[in-house]
Amino acid sequence: IGALAGSAIGNYMDKQEAALKSELADTGVQVIRDGEQLRLIIPGELTFAFDGTQVQSNFYPVLNDVAIVLAEFEKTKLSIEGHTDSTGSDMYNQDLSMARANSVAAYLSQQNISPDRLQTLGLGESQPIASNASEESRQKNRRVELNIIPVSNS
Repeated sequence: IGALAGSAIGNYMDKQEAALKSELADTGVQVIRDGEQLRLIIPGELTFAFDGTQVQSNFYPVLNDVAIVLAEFEKTKLSIEGHTDSTGSDMYNQDLSMARANSVAAYLSQQNISPDRLQTLGLGESQPIASNASEESRQKNRRVELNIIPVSNS
């Protein structure tokens, strides 16, 4: 993977952000710019069933769209963060979140994204985006977040 330098990073990430927003329009996925990185927040109802680690079939189109953009913009890496709700022990949720991140990485690898570009991280229940008081809110916490990071020469 070639590296990006200086101001070229911003321009490159602008183009990748626009491509992601176009590909992911009407999916419910939020594309958020954070400095030179992009964060994809994927709704929990698309990702995993309760206690599940298999990518749900309604998540395939989102991941396929992400793979299309990643294939076009090869000078980025992807950090895949798995998350859970608070049901279960901390250790169980840690393992479950890691398995979820690994499932997404495996799927993207099957879509011809080089495993060298993929990093997985299990965050368990440590970063909820909703309360865990109801099934509906727990569903939001069962998710993955994708962070797209430019490869730079620095």
